[in-house]
Amino acid sequence: MSKLEEFRKLNPQYKILTLDDPSFKEYGVLYTNDFNLDDVYRVMEKVQIPETGMKYIPNIPELADTYTMLAVKRDIFGEIPIDAGVTLGHSDTLLPLNIINVQK
Repeated sequence: MSKLEEFRKLNPQYKILTLDDPSFKEYGVLYTNDFNLDDVYRVMEKVQIPETGMKYIPNIPELADTYTMLAVKRDIFGEIPIDAGVTLGHSDTLLPLNIINVQK
């Protein structure tokens, strides 16, 4: 059983789709560039996750200045100014699977 199938089994009350599901086409484009995210991970290691609930940080300047985000700004947004932020925390709804990346 894949991690995605296991996650779905733990949360049967929800319809859990992959990002490449056709249902998401109306919301925009999924970019699958193979960006190296090491610099993003280094910045995110410094961002504190709240002990309970969720936290939204609309812009993290150090994140926006990483090589990866500058490449996203250049290659995807054509140098339009962007904010690089994050929503993080703990779900009170979904049962967790102890994984970092859920794949098919």
